[in-house]
Amino acid sequence: MGWQYVIMTRVHPLGKVFGSLADAIAKPGCIRILVDHEGGDLEEGFRIYETLKALGERVEGVVIGNAVSSAAIALMGCSKRLMLRGSSLRFHFPARYNSIEIFLNEDLMQKNRESAMAALRRVEESIIFATGGKMSQDQVRALLKEDRKVFLDEALELGLVHGVADTL
Repeated sequence: MGWQYVIMTRVHPLGKVFGSLADAIAKPGCIRILVDHEGGDLEEGFRIYETLKALGERVEGVVIGNAVSSAAIALMGCSKRLMLRGSSLRFHFPARYNSIEIFLNEDLMQKNRESAMAALRRVEESIIFATGGKMSQDQVRALLKEDRKVFLDEALELGLVHGVADTL
C-alpha cells in the first residue's frame, strides 16, 4: 500500500484540509501530510490534531516550509513528524477576541480570560503530549511567549520532530 498525501499549504483553509484528510482516511495505506501553512482557526487546528492523533501510526507529517500557529498544533497529532532542512515551526499564545468591546465589558473580559486560558491549556497539552513529556509546561510557555521560528536542530532537541525528511 502506498501513501495517501494531504497537502496543508497556505492556500488551503484548515477546514478544507480537514476535508482532504477525511478523503485520505477512507483509503487504505498510510497518510503523509505535507505542511507549509501559516495557521488560522485554532479550533480547526485542534480538530485536525485530534483526528491525526486518533489515527496513530498511520500518519506522518512533513514540514516542507513553515508550520505556524494552529498548523503547527495540527502537526503535533502526527505519530511521526519530520522537517525538511530550512523549514520551521512557530508556536505562540492563542489569540482570542481582541476587540475594544471586551475591555469595556467586565463579563466579556471574564469570558475572554476563561476561553483564552482553556485554549492555552489545550495548546500546552498537545505540545507536551507530542514531545512525550520531553518539554515541561514551563518550557512550552516560554516557547509560546517567544513567538519565534524553531528550526530543525532545535525542534529535534525539544522533541517537536523525530527527524529530517530527505525525500517526499
